[in-house]
Amino acid sequence: MAKVVELESGDFKLVEPLFEAFDSDRSLIGGVLEGNQIGRVFCEDAPTPRVAALFHPGEYGYVAGDPEVGDLRSLVEEVPCTAGVDVEEYEFLMPRNSTWIAHLNAVFGDRLKRDGYEYFTFTDSKMDWIRKWSDRLPDGVKIVQMDRDLARRAEKAFHVAAVACWGSVERFIDGGFGFDASECRSKGAYTRCDGWVVFCVAWQQRRW
Repeated sequence: MAKVVELESGDFKLVEPLFEAFDSDRSLIGGVLEGNQIGRVFCEDAPTPRVAALFHPGEYGYVAGDPEVGDLRSLVEEVPCTAGVDVEEYEFLMPRNSTWIAHLNAVFGDRLKRDGYEYFTFTDSKMDWIRKWSDRLPDGVKIVQMDRDLARRAEKAFHVAAVACWGSVERFIDGGFGFDASECRSKGAYTRCDGWVVFCVAWQQRRW
């Protein structure tokens, strides 16, 4: 494999075909590849890279491509560490039905610990159930789309990583979308709404 380099965000498209092998976490991967989130991408220095590592700001690392191409230690650890990525804080994920696990174990041995992360997907028979999610909201709960003020409040109250993942709340609002589920309770002439869960989605383009 040629030497490992870090890509500028404008060149992330060079490795997009490699990450199409993922059938999960596509919103996180796509958020970085589309330039909406502030992740880092490393790959072999070639016009058409054959292997790459993507580091999402949520401390997820994604490896893709052909693990037999070359020096995985440089790709996954040495070059990213030199560039300031604390790889020991990341959980690494790879496409299913690949040989990545065996190759990483061969390189890093007992320095790696296999986690209990499992993949689950809804069957087609559940799609109608998913589409009717609003029918199952508890009484008094409402869903509202985040604006700048709500995103700032959510980050402060629930430690939602809008700034860490997006660079700023403004980038999150402009490049993604999110929702807040609030429980509303009426007492006399007043209504109190307490946000109790927040989730955000990273991608825009339909391919991710």
